[in-house]
Amino acid sequence: MSEFEDVVTGRVSKNFRRYLKKGENPQDNKSFSLVFSKRTVDLTAESEADCRQFVEAIKQLRKFM
Repeated sequence: MSEFEDVVTGRVSKNFRRYLKKGENPQDNKSFSLVFSKRTVDLTAESEADCRQFVEAIKQLRKFM
């Protein structure tokens, strides 16, 4: 995970914006992205609570790296 830079909530990545252009609509309050130096991994959780838990857990793990 040395290339890992950040975790961001919402549909802010290029990939998420591409979905919006296609007419698809991943829910903003359930979406988050793992930002790496060369790419992003975009995810949508089952619920808003799950999204918050994932993001918080990733932020906590990052403290140990």
